[in-house]
Amino acid sequence: MGHRGPLVESVKTTCGKDVLALWRVIQRMNVDQAVVEDFVGSGPRTKDAIHTMKVLGFFLYRCEEACIKVVVAQPSARLNAVSFASRFTGQRDEVSALAHVISYLRRSEL
Repeated sequence: MGHRGPLVESVKTTCGKDVLALWRVIQRMNVDQAVVEDFVGSGPRTKDAIHTMKVLGFFLYRCEEACIKVVVAQPSARLNAVSFASRFTGQRDEVSALAHVISYLRRSEL
């Protein structure tokens, strides 16, 4: 049984350091769904780990507020798609983000 219509209209990635600026970019993208990598940490919470958890929480709640469906993926979920994703961008964080989306789409088709 095939799909009716396109499974995915488009895939967009973004990365950066300014969290509020990134949120504004996401809002302009007019997305209905987002895939984000979960934070899986162990041991003592470093300054970077705490910041990462805050950023993840910010995006989860802002997406909920904007009625954007969020898929939270385990870090290892992207591994089977990294090679394919690297064909489209060379920036490490964008490769990782795109690999998460590709991996999610592959799992969704099952």
